[in-house]
Amino acid sequence: MLRRLFLILFVFLGFFNLGVQAQPQYSEHPPLKVDEFKRLEIPKLTNYLVDYADVVPQSLEDSINLDLKKFQDQSGSQIFILTVPSTNPEDIVEYGVRVFENWKAGRAEYDDGVLYLVAVNDRKHRLEIGKGLEGRIPDVVAISILDDVVKPYFVKSDYAGGINAAVGSIKKLILQEELPKPSNSSTTESVDRPLGLFGIFIPLIVGLLIGVVFHPTIGGIVSYALSPVGFIGSIFIALFVFMVASGFRSMADPLTALGSKNGSRTSRGRRGSHWGGFGGGGGGFGGGGFGGGGGGSSGGGGATSGW
Repeated sequence: MLRRLFLILFVFLGFFNLGVQAQPQYSEHPPLKVDEFKRLEIPKLTNYLVDYADVVPQSLEDSINLDLKKFQDQSGSQIFILTVPSTNPEDIVEYGVRVFENWKAGRAEYDDGVLYLVAVNDRKHRLEIGKGLEGRIPDVVAISILDDVVKPYFVKSDYAGGINAAVGSIKKLILQEELPKPSNSSTTESVDRPLGLFGIFIPLIVGLLIGVVFHPTIGGIVSYALSPVGFIGSIFIALFVFMVASGFRSMADPLTALGSKNGSRTSRGRRGSHWGGFGGGGGGFGGGGFGGGGGGSSGGGGATSGW
């Protein structure tokens, strides 16, 4: 009797366990809507990787976003990634073009953006290439990235690994293209040396000012500024002024960086609360250094494949 009781209990627990495992895993994102023209909703651009299909672990998603931010700072080009469960009722090519034009990947003057679109349930993915990169990433190279680099990961359902591999290949190709560097890199030198050429004239200016105080005549001013005492004193005063100016700047830099980090933490939020409607405008500033699309457009080039 006791054996039967244990057997019934064991069978009951087995069915209960199967029932728990069979519960559907709901995505944190609401389903994308379809408008009256049978066009699928375009998620709002909030970062370089918008993982609407929830196939990339959060830690790797953060790493990819940081990597693509550094890449944009270095090269000026933008790589955007979108994963969705499906593009139905649209074809992935049409949807990819609309997403690219909506997100405006790349700089407007160079069209150096790339969109990598993955439709997980459709088992299809597409590379949409900006006009300025079609010479470096022609269709035959794009299809090679999809089939030779990414597909081995995707057939094993390793979507995070495949996306990461695609990013690496695209970055290497873009860096081989001779495109102008971002404009902010040219201002770095002047920011690092705030006094510039003005520092050369500081000793003379300070010497003349001291001369005004101690020597009321013009001749006295000039003679004091050019005298050994006046000149050496001017140099020491100039060095003091320079060190004070540099010290203020060095103290300000960590505070600026700290404010920027805090801003990125506050503005990140969870995915799913920022999704927009049917294609009006590219993404705005999402915090943490992400400033949305740069105004680039697609040249219609690229490749589509499956796995």
